[in-house]
Amino acid sequence: MMFKFIFLRMLRDYIGHIALILFPIVLISIFAYIYQDVAEGRGHVVAFLTTGFVLMFHYFAAQYSVEFIYKDLGTPMKDRLLASPKNIALFPLIAIALSSVIAFIQSLIVLLYATVILNADFPSLIALLPIFFLAILIAQLIAGIITLVTKSSAIGSGSAIGMGILFPFLAQFNSPLPDNIFLNFMRDFGTPVSLAMTSINGVNSGDMQDATIAIIVMIGLIGGLSLMVLTLTRRVIR
Repeated sequence: MMFKFIFLRMLRDYIGHIALILFPIVLISIFAYIYQDVAEGRGHVVAFLTTGFVLMFHYFAAQYSVEFIYKDLGTPMKDRLLASPKNIALFPLIAIALSSVIAFIQSLIVLLYATVILNADFPSLIALLPIFFLAILIAQLIAGIITLVTKSSAIGSGSAIGMGILFPFLAQFNSPLPDNIFLNFMRDFGTPVSLAMTSINGVNSGDMQDATIAIIVMIGLIGGLSLMVLTLTRRVIR
């Protein structure tokens, strides 16, 4: 019942959900148009752009988790929930899971658009979908943790937007950075977006060594971040 209650509340903001689909589609289409004269490898370029923008917008979509966690645990609504027979200690994790499902559907629509309409060259899009979902979960969990720690939706939302800009930059999606050990590490493994891009690039190229390491780290991150969310929630509702 709690799943249904939270899910229906999230779906009310249909304008926001549509925007999180249209904005990346518009951006990808603009850059695909710019690169339309590339004789060879245009499909790879569009696939790279699509991957970067989808991973970036995961953090913008994390604001749904932020708002629901704050409204129900950072306002007088918390007292009403505590008076109910439900176990609200699991509420943030449920909100994060459902928000992740919605964000995944949004990402899937963008990926299909890029593949079908813009001819993005993904060697195996189906194999990439679990990686995108792992990346979504990490984005939602980090934003949720910041909200629980700061007890502020403004800080949680602002942090999500900031990470959505900073992490792709460090992953060198926007442009290459100087070649040194630190920045190369940040590009490949230093942020959640870096881990996702390393995994996706490995699957696309067939080089699974770094991709496997990155996927294992992502799964470990999700486990650790989930435990942090649960621990912080129990402290908040005491």
